[in-house]
Amino acid sequence: MKRLLTSAIIFILAILWFSSVRNDRNKTQAVRLTEEVTFSNQVVRLMQNHCMRCHHQDGHAPFPLTTYKEAYPWARSIKSAVVSRRMPHGVFAARLGNGCGDVDTFEGPRRLLDSEIAMISEWVDAGAPEGNPANMPPPMTFEDDHDEYYDGWRAGEPDLKLDNGPDGFRVPGQLNEDFFRRFPIKTDYEADRYFTTFEAQVGTGDMGRQINIVHHVTLFIDPTCGSLEQEKRFAASNPKIPGAGFEGDFTYPTELVGMWFPGTNPIVLQDSIAVKVPRGACLIMEVHYTTWHPEAIMDKTAVGLRWAHAPIYRERVATRVNNEHFTIPAGAKHYEVNAIKTFDDPITIYSMAPHMHQFGTDFIAEALLPNGEKRCLIDVEYDFKHQGNYLLKQPIHLPAGTKINVRAFYDNTDDFARQLNHPPKDIPFGPVSDKEMCQITVGLTHDSQVLHPSSPTISTIRVSDDRLIINGSDLRPGAFIEINGKFLTDTQLGGRQPYVFSSADWQELCGEGKRVRIAVVNPDGGRSQTKIFSQRDTEERRNPIQR
Repeated sequence: MKRLLTSAIIFILAILWFSSVRNDRNKTQAVRLTEEVTFSNQVVRLMQNHCMRCHHQDGHAPFPLTTYKEAYPWARSIKSAVVSRRMPHGVFAARLGNGCGDVDTFEGPRRLLDSEIAMISEWVDAGAPEGNPANMPPPMTFEDDHDEYYDGWRAGEPDLKLDNGPDGFRVPGQLNEDFFRRFPIKTDYEADRYFTTFEAQVGTGDMGRQINIVHHVTLFIDPTCGSLEQEKRFAASNPKIPGAGFEGDFTYPTELVGMWFPGTNPIVLQDSIAVKVPRGACLIMEVHYTTWHPEAIMDKTAVGLRWAHAPIYRERVATRVNNEHFTIPAGAKHYEVNAIKTFDDPITIYSMAPHMHQFGTDFIAEALLPNGEKRCLIDVEYDFKHQGNYLLKQPIHLPAGTKINVRAFYDNTDDFARQLNHPPKDIPFGPVSDKEMCQITVGLTHDSQVLHPSSPTISTIRVSDDRLIINGSDLRPGAFIEINGKFLTDTQLGGRQPYVFSSADWQELCGEGKRVRIAVVNPDGGRSQTKIFSQRDTEERRNPIQR
């Protein structure tokens, strides 16, 4: 009997154990199935965050990735591109974590996390499954910002547009190299001006569709307009790529404003902050072109700026932290160069642009606070072809006495992939790309600075001799008449008691009987009150109806 009872207990325990194992197996399988990487569940969301801004129908990229049907044929190519970090195109290579930011630190394209690359690899290795289409997120919408040359600006219609020529710029095919073309323009303004947005558009003219030949677009301010002379000298040298603009390193001081990559958002500065364009300065649009396409293409690339439409109280400036006195020895690996700068007053940082040349591998910038605390600002795995202007989502405030310290690393060994010399030779500092640089350009404001913008007023608005004439006070040279938010480019200042007038542009916006909102905006963003105006009202006051 005892033996029978023991057998029964063993049997029951065996059943319980088997059931437990089976349940565990089922749980494991359920977990695996739940975590299976599919296009509909995980991959499409990653592509919405990192890929689709360029990879959509008629986008900058050569093929769309908005649906499973579009993405599936490219699955293995996608894996190869993200594992090698060739994509996302123009990706910023900032390392995140370890006290140096996270995925929400920077605006625009950023380096894929290792976990995101692993997800793509797992999806492709599993056969790129679609998953349940019911799990798909809402589709993204894309502004058709390149069907017309200047339509569809995401930051609003620009007040100033710079381009690469009235008919565009002819980019040769099959050169199989990159080149940087710079297109200068003289501003000829009557006073210093401030702009608050920077945006670029790229596209081809004769082919009517986007071609992936523009890697990125950069904007510089040239206060002395030395770029115009450099363009003349370049044209006289009969370059292999003819046309407008010039190439080569700057031989005069310039200020980096920002960089734009296909798929990125425009730079929109915070309220009351702007970048100053000094009176008489030149603006330079630099376009990084690639030439692996089969035939010549007419490219139409343009930069758009919006002037300050509201008072400006702080100027955003570009400050360099750099070292111009170093040499990288031949054969040196992971060679370190340092630069440091002390800021005597409190500052707020909005952007950072690390810069080295072909031998650079790693770039770290950190803030050394007066209390001894050390704060990592940026940590970049550097690639000369994938430089970036890193825009902070949340500005960084640093107290007076802070030092920004740079640690830049270089590889000058024979087996380094970007080695230019075999055998290696010593590489000194120099602005040309076969030499080296150690520099970070920091976009910041000085918190102690308080500008005092003007206060224009409007007393009367009238039409006389087909001109729109506005009288008032504190109207400054370079002021704009603003109608319904748009600046009139033909605005002029006149009279001993200053007034502003428009001879032609106003008529399109103020059509007969139309009621519009009018203000006057000075170059420093100081603006008048807004007044409602109708040409019919002035005519009725001048010619009252006889009853």
